[in-house]
Formats: sequence, structure tokens, C-alpha cells
Amino acid sequence: MKPLLILCGILLVTLSCKKTITYGVQITITNRADSLLQVTLFPKAEFLKGDLYKSSSMGSGYSETQYSLQNYVPKGLYYTDDLDITPNQLLNSVFDSIWIKISLDSVVTIKFCPENAINYKENMYSGNSNWRYSEGRIKMGLSSETVVHTYDFEIYLDKIGE
Repeated sequence: MKPLLILCGILLVTLSCKKTITYGVQITITNRADSLLQVTLFPKAEFLKGDLYKSSSMGSGYSETQYSLQNYVPKGLYYTDDLDITPNQLLNSVFDSIWIKISLDSVVTIKFCPENAINYKENMYSGNSNWRYSEGRIKMGLSSETVVHTYDFEIYLDKIGE
């Protein structure tokens, strides 16, 4: 009888716990060019801390401003809890520009900034740029989860050039 009471108590406590769901938006970049990319981010001054930048509107996480981007592995650029922001608006609010170097027949530098894109046929800062959307859920224990809306900008070899 005692084990049954303990089991009922545990079940009651588990069922009475309210599930907490939080939401976030992240922008990422993915290399689909089949060559190693060298990425340099130029965050706005208020996000910089030495050679690092604040990569989230929550918490105190910082990320590198320069890194190599392998094939098919998305790299997070920024995470926010502002659900009303579009990916290009978020990009504009955090970064002055993004430069990407790729070695083809020679080294090509792709430059993205709010005004234009150099050596790429699409500008990720533009309102009509193509961001691939996905939604994921991250469980944090039994009673908490985060729903993440991810917008990924993919770099393709056939879009490199004027």
C-alpha cells in the first residue's frame, strides 16, 4: 500500500507541474559552396568585446568574429527573444557587414552590407533575400522547452560573382 501511495504522490506532483515554453529567433549561415569559407563578422560597436561579440540578446554569451565555416554545418550568428523581427532586420541591427573569403581559382571576397552585396548575387541584408526557415524544439528537463525559429542564409557556389 505504501509504494502505491508514493507512486500516486509522484504522479500527482509530475502532473501538476506547469510546462514552461519559451520562444526565440536565431539567424544562421550555412556553407553550401563545397569549399572552406573564411568568415569575418563586423558587429556594431555596442555588441563588441575585444575580438568577440555578444551573440544573443539573453545571457552573456560571446562568439568569435572570425572563423572557418565547414560545408553543411550551420553557424549561429545571433539569437534573440524578439519574435517580431525578420532575419534581415535582425542582421541589420547587429552587424555592420559580413565578409566571406573563398578560394576558387583565386581568392574571392564576398561582402554583405546593408547597401549591397559584392561578389554575390543576393544580399542577405535585403528584405527580399532568401532565408530558409525551420522550427526546432529544445527540451530542458521535464517541464521546460524552448521553441527556436531559425532563419538560415545559405552560401552557394553558383551565386558567387557579380
